[in-house]
Amino acid sequence: MIPFVSVIVPVYNAEKYLRECLDSVIDQSLREIEIICVDDGSTDASPAVLAEYAARDSRVRVITQENAGVGPARNAGIRAARGEFVAFIDPDDLLPDESAYEALYLWAKEKRVRVCGGGVCSLANDGRRYFPDASWGSNVDQTFPRDGFMRFAEWQFDYGFYRYIFERRLLLDNEIFFPPYIRYQDPVFCARAAVALGGVPLHATAEVQVVLEVE
Repeated sequence: MIPFVSVIVPVYNAEKYLRECLDSVIDQSLREIEIICVDDGSTDASPAVLAEYAARDSRVRVITQENAGVGPARNAGIRAARGEFVAFIDPDDLLPDESAYEALYLWAKEKRVRVCGGGVCSLANDGRRYFPDASWGSNVDQTFPRDGFMRFAEWQFDYGFYRYIFERRLLLDNEIFFPPYIRYQDPVFCARAAVALGGVPLHATAEVQVVLEVE
C-alpha cells in the first residue's frame, strides 16, 4: 500500500519532547501514513525512544545518519518517502488535533492541488494556545484568513513549510530539497516550491491547525 502521507521527523537530541510529538502523529485519524524519523546523530536517549516506537507501530521507520543538520535530515526523509504527499514536523512540535492530516489530505484530493496548508499556533508552558496576529510581525502569515485557493505569488510565506502537505512527485521531479544551513532553511525551500508551482494555486484552509510550536 502506498501511504497517503509520509510524515518526516528530523531528530537530534530531542528526548524531552519526542514522545509527545510522535504520539500526536500516531494518533492521527488518517491511518494510511508512514512516519519517517531521521536520527541525525543524537547523543541522548532519542535513538532508544525511536526504537521503542518503531517496535510498537509498523508505520514508524527510523533512518540513522551522522550529524549533518536538520536540512539534510529532512532531505533523507524526502528521498526515503513513499507517500503520495509529504508532511514535515519537528520533534518539539505537536499536531493540535487528530484530524489535521486527514483534513489536509481530503482537501488536497478534492480540490486537485499539489500543496494544501492550514494555520499554525503556539503552545505556551501554561498550556494556552496563541494565534499569530499583527503584533507578531512577519508571523501574521501563519494563519490563513479564509478557506480557498491561493497562489504562492500572491501569498508571502517564507516560513512555515510544516503547515503544508506537499505532493511528493512535486518535490522529487523539481529537486526541491532543504539547503544545509544551520538556520533559515524555510525561505529557500518555500521559494523553490513556489517556482515549481508557477501559477498553479494551492488550497489553504483557515479551519485546520497543523502544528503547535512548543515554547
